[in-house]
Amino acid sequence: MNYMATANLRESEPHASRDPLTPELAREGTETLAAATLFCRTLSFKVPDDAAGTSSAVLDASACLPDDWQPRLCGAPLTRALFDAASLGRVRFHHRLVSAFLAAQWVAARMAEGCPVPVLEEMQ
Repeated sequence: MNYMATANLRESEPHASRDPLTPELAREGTETLAAATLFCRTLSFKVPDDAAGTSSAVLDASACLPDDWQPRLCGAPLTRALFDAASLGRVRFHHRLVSAFLAAQWVAARMAEGCPVPVLEEMQ
């Protein structure tokens, strides 16, 4: 599962030199987005800069990512192969199993940083 997630985090466009995310930031971002889908029980993200309105049943990736992420970085994880192509102004993880794995990695990282389990349990 880790190999599949890592392989699908690579920039899919041939011009990877324009990629704003390092592999580490790409992993951090997708783990955070996966955790957001788990805790919010919403599987879709709105397409950044989409002119068409979407329902309230979508997440805003920029609101889910850490505050220190620059606006130009927030939409970049959604372009990775881990996500389906945009449809109706929404993007979602291609496989729920990968999303669950990445969310678990996010939770494990918070625990390794010393976040108390009761705090993590309150996020549900």
